[in-house]
Amino acid sequence: MALKKPKVILSDVLENLEQKNYKKFCSALVDRDRNVKRNQVENKDFLDIANVMVNVYDKDTLKVAEELLREICCVKDANNLEIDLWSNRLRVAGPSPVTSDGKHFVDKHRRELINRVGNIGPILDELLDQEVLDNEAYNKINALPTNQEKVRELCTKYLNARMTKDIFYIILKKKEKFLIGELEGN
Repeated sequence: MALKKPKVILSDVLENLEQKNYKKFCSALVDRDRNVKRNQVENKDFLDIANVMVNVYDKDTLKVAEELLREICCVKDANNLEIDLWSNRLRVAGPSPVTSDGKHFVDKHRRELINRVGNIGPILDELLDQEVLDNEAYNKINALPTNQEKVRELCTKYLNARMTKDIFYIILKKKEKFLIGELEGN
């Protein structure tokens, strides 16, 4: 499978934004950086905006786009962009979710995750938002009494596909960054 170029990925994301969110994105882009002039984004389509961002931010284009999406409360779009980065192997900063022995990070560190993830609630919320979990699964996991039981249930019954593990890993990197950093150091 061919890797998508950052401009193509960004174009896809911008094309799928609702018009009001697209306008917010363009406004946030101008407000963020003096190198982006208002006349470069006003009344421009998504392809023009992608070109401007690639010219200004180069290798950081997608990271900046992700930050802007979060800033304008398009969290799901930002998370999808982050997932697309992983699946296209374009993520420069940080290790891959696949370890050197070929195992997925979640599989390799399952026991440590079960025992050490401290606050599973916000992680489950984000998994629900990303449609990794449906409401029934979310409620079933949340009804369990301990964090360990919740993480065990999640890992054994709901994280069966690589993409779901990738999403879980990305969320863990945000919500449990010190734990993940420690486990990645092993």
